[in-house]
Amino acid sequence: MKKQEPVAIVLHHTGVRQNPGVALDAKLRGLQSYSQRPGQVSPTRTKPAWPDVPYHFYVDYAGNIAEGRDVQYAGDTNTRYDTKNYIQVVVEGEFEQEMPAPEQMLSLRKILVWLMLAWDIRPEKISIHRDHAPSTCPGRNFIAMLPEQLALVAADRNKAISEICAKSPSAKFSSTY
Repeated sequence: MKKQEPVAIVLHHTGVRQNPGVALDAKLRGLQSYSQRPGQVSPTRTKPAWPDVPYHFYVDYAGNIAEGRDVQYAGDTNTRYDTKNYIQVVVEGEFEQEMPAPEQMLSLRKILVWLMLAWDIRPEKISIHRDHAPSTCPGRNFIAMLPEQLALVAADRNKAISEICAKSPSAKFSSTY
């Protein structure tokens, strides 16, 4: 795997319909199994075996969040773009056909704010898969919701920063500095 220093975030959809009948851990094991063996992704294209799941975070239909590949290693893709220095976040669903669930959007906002704070990523550094390669990912229904969601993410990030800054430093911090 390629080491990376994350500077941006790329959003994806799984491209398969939401499946509430399968537990999140089983979905991740299935994704890992698919990822770790070579396979056919289209009639003219194959994929190599990857060392792990291609995404760093997975948001399921109910808004549960799972960690995939370690963020310090670049993700993988079936399309041709360099994934190095991008955190890959996937949302379960086929959003050309389905609508993202409100629970998914809330959890997505939470993980995005956390990642932005943890890695010092600005809101304008969040993009979607099709910004980097020819693809319909993350689907037209997701894309239609994205401007409002990104505005909420930016507001949530600013609120979190304000709350952190408003807190008084600890006694230990004050005596050290």
